[in-house]
Amino acid sequence: RGALEDKMRALQAQKLEIEARVSEVESDARKVCSERVPAEHPPRKLDRMISECKARLEEIERSSNMSLAEVAEKAQNYIAVYTKAKEELRLVVALVSALKKAHQQRLNKWTQFRDSMTMRTKLHFVKNLHQRGYTGKLEFDHSQCTLIPKVKTDQDLVSENVSNGNSASGKGYQRKDTRSLSGGEKSFTTICLLLSLWETMNCPVRALDEFDVFMDAANRRIAMSMMIDSARTQRDTQFILITPQDMSVKPDADITILRLQPPRRSQATA
Repeated sequence: RGALEDKMRALQAQKLEIEARVSEVESDARKVCSERVPAEHPPRKLDRMISECKARLEEIERSSNMSLAEVAEKAQNYIAVYTKAKEELRLVVALVSALKKAHQQRLNKWTQFRDSMTMRTKLHFVKNLHQRGYTGKLEFDHSQCTLIPKVKTDQDLVSENVSNGNSASGKGYQRKDTRSLSGGEKSFTTICLLLSLWETMNCPVRALDEFDVFMDAANRRIAMSMMIDSARTQRDTQFILITPQDMSVKPDADITILRLQPPRRSQATA
């Protein structure tokens, strides 16, 4: 009986030792994986697989001339570089997205501003033409970057009314091209266009040279009156008008007229 008790005590001590060893191994295993992974293979096969992995690692170390610790350190360095590059890429992508959004917002505001200036120019052009009894419009094509003025003079309007009243086909009079305007009508249309464009832009000095050489007296008088009215509404802008014709306006507090002496032409003697 005493021998059995000694054996039981020995077995009990061995059991405690094994349990302590198992607890220590489990603690080490939890450092690698917090959850217990169910074994799919018997212990002998697992030991064989572990031995094969160790042999493969030793072979890799010999072929690469690097220890496993050095490989792990190098891998950590690469992972750190990759993580940093990934974060920098994320910041760059966010910046590009913000810039695209800001660009689109500015483009939308510019388009609204352009359309507003286009409408303002059209209205001023029609108003200026009405000063002479003309009618017309400006056709803007921003995609093609073109501007086409279309004008009907007072004679065109009369001809149109006659044509609409007498035409059996129902087709009224229509001017085909502004190039069919006379020289004076073209000059007056140009003045109307310039005044319309000037209403939408700021410039400290505006100058016109020989703007009325093809105009008749009526067009000259109305054009000069329009330009003076426009100049008086823009006190911060200086207007310089050069013409070989007689001025149809009189000097005023805000109007200065400078007349140059006619050139001397000497006659050749035989």
